[in-house]
Amino acid sequence: MEEKNNNKKLFLIGGFIVGILLIIGMTISITLFIFKNQDPAVSQQESLPISKEEAENIALEAVSGNILYTTLDNDDGEKEYEVYIQTDSVVKEVTINAHTGVIEEIDVED
Repeated sequence: MEEKNNNKKLFLIGGFIVGILLIIGMTISITLFIFKNQDPAVSQQESLPISKEEAENIALEAVSGNILYTTLDNDDGEKEYEVYIQTDSVVKEVTINAHTGVIEEIDVED
């Protein structure tokens, strides 16, 4: 009887340890998956001389309005921010070189 209780205790302890190891393994797998599938634009943005916020400030100096959104694009090997600004009457796209901060063009969106 005592041996049966000891076997049950060992079985429960073993199951508990296996459960903990599975949880740890799943946590590590999920973390690696997230970092492996991280948006490359985000990681590339961190190493650029001009930040997204700086690009938005540069755009707002050229065009008055409210920023709708900003994207980081690769145009012929050059990284550039495209800042979309709602003015009183239209949406304007301000393209800014992500390395120099120079405004490359301002377009009116259709």
